[in-house]
Amino acid sequence: KLAFKEQDPKHRSELLNDMLSAYEDETKILESLGIPIVFVIGDKDGLINRDYLENLTPNLKIIPNAGHNIMQDNPKELSQFIFKQIDYTN
Repeated sequence: KLAFKEQDPKHRSELLNDMLSAYEDETKILESLGIPIVFVIGDKDGLINRDYLENLTPNLKIIPNAGHNIMQDNPKELSQFIFKQIDYTN
């Protein structure tokens, strides 16, 4: 059996409702944070919905030659990007 099928039916319906309304909630959350957020995904990531993230935020960095495990697939490119984001002047 899949773990999802073993869940309480009420929980499954709440999960579905959360998933269906997630776009609006996540957008509001990002807007309310007041800090810069950058999403980093691999160009070959099959688990993350790239179109969804592109509609959610303009702050999307796509790491080439990487799947979902960016740190393992392309650590050099990821590290270079992270270090460029760090502000050493503070």
